[in-house]
Amino acid sequence: MRPVNDAESITLKNAWGGFNPVKRQRFEITAEDIGHTRPHYRGHNYSAYTFTHRDVGKQISCMNENNDGTSGWTCWVFAD
Repeated sequence: MRPVNDAESITLKNAWGGFNPVKRQRFEITAEDIGHTRPHYRGHNYSAYTFTHRDVGKQISCMNENNDGTSGWTCWVFAD
């Protein structure tokens, strides 16, 4: 995957109505990603997704809790 932007720190509302600081970054899917599986699609521990040739050129947004990218939850979705 190719980074589209630098990681940014933002605050998002969680499922319980509270607010969490998160790190968010967008990536573009490349041909090298075909067949690779990423966990946490549409939610932490929710499901995994394997990229196909139809995904090349699309963008995904990856979010990590705690802004350090190493702890807490991870989630990603296809970007708008």
